[in-house]
Amino acid sequence: MDLLPMHQFKTSDGAQLEYFDTGEGQPIIFIAGYRASAQTWLPQVRHYQSKYRVIGLERRFNGNTISPLHNKTIFRQGQDLHDLITYLNLIQPIVVGHSMGGSTVMAYLALFGDTNLKAFVNVDQTPKMVNAQDWHAGMYDLNMANMGTYFDNPLASPFYKTPTPELLQIMKTVAAQTDDSKYTLQLTKPLLLSHAWADWRGILENVTIPTLFMAADHSPFWPSEHATLAANLMKNGSAVILKDVGHGMEYEDPQQFEAALDEFLNSVAKWK
Repeated sequence: MDLLPMHQFKTSDGAQLEYFDTGEGQPIIFIAGYRASAQTWLPQVRHYQSKYRVIGLERRFNGNTISPLHNKTIFRQGQDLHDLITYLNLIQPIVVGHSMGGSTVMAYLALFGDTNLKAFVNVDQTPKMVNAQDWHAGMYDLNMANMGTYFDNPLASPFYKTPTPELLQIMKTVAAQTDDSKYTLQLTKPLLLSHAWADWRGILENVTIPTLFMAADHSPFWPSEHATLAANLMKNGSAVILKDVGHGMEYEDPQQFEAALDEFLNSVAKWK
């Protein structure tokens, strides 16, 4: 099948990353999760490109990116998002981040604030992955005691239902064109640990742009209550829990995902 045409740009530390860019109007940036290709946003590109300028960032250590192997931190991922926004001279884009893509946006917010963002959609990413006495909506069974070894084994499947036939074909096509040996679990474990160590709750308390936390009622990674808890930290936060889907909600039920996103985007258009 035909994939989205990709363009390249160079980051501030010399990495060569890819992105797609199509449509016109209010820019909206989609950022996929760990080991997920930007190409998996193809259904959303088709849905939104008539009304928005739709951009997708292929994060470093994904796809065909060429990245220095020493910058394996979630804050570098946030810097990469800033570099893309700067490179494309985007004014107040809306950002949609799934899983580690959501953490990428929160790292951006920690580094640069929300002044040049219009809105933020966090797709099933808890703001604190390590469970603690004051936080029980982290990754199932992840705590300070087992932090060092938790990611030694492959993660559980993110899906509750089988992805749509189109998404399965996209993933198959991407896999055939990508050298996965470059970014094995062993090589990317430091990034996973950086991602998991982060506690974004204090950052979210200072964010004023409209923010939607989307959760899945059958996520294998964390309880859906994380979305409401995170939204309650914010001045303009809201939450929605999608039904009968897992962590990969946009793969499993793109129509339900887009309906929830549409409702939020319509409210953002009216927001002052």
